[in-house]
Amino acid sequence: MTMKLLQIILILSTIAFSCDSEDDMSPAGMDMVMDMLPDDIGPIGMGTFTSYAHNLAGKAILLTDDAGKRVVRLEDFTMTSGPDVYVFISKSNNYSQANVIEVAKLTAGYTDSDINFEFDTSAYTSDYKFVLVYCIQFNSLFGYAELK
Repeated sequence: MTMKLLQIILILSTIAFSCDSEDDMSPAGMDMVMDMLPDDIGPIGMGTFTSYAHNLAGKAILLTDDAGKRVVRLEDFTMTSGPDVYVFISKSNNYSQANVIEVAKLTAGYTDSDINFEFDTSAYTSDYKFVLVYCIQFNSLFGYAELK
């Protein structure tokens, strides 16, 4: 991990633990986060997961730097294990192979984890406003977070 990414993780974790509710990450709260980050790194959006299965919970944050690298960060992420489960960036809050970019395959259950995933941004556009957790084998959406 680079030093800048570690700085971001520390800053965002501090902010997340100091927040009492989801409302603290309103657009005004987002501005505060952006002001505290190094000049070449900033959040594109963040949101709280809506769960449909496997006790999914936590927050998703999409980060970028001046070089165009993008990272999906899952904070306070909790999920019961499932087979063939992936994290996707999506154009909608439902899975469709035509509307997603694969970020990572999840290989285990998680309890209050903070996880970072870099992903291939060659197809990324600002139309991707959701982070999905989806099981391909059982065609099951565990949940999504809308990035605001």
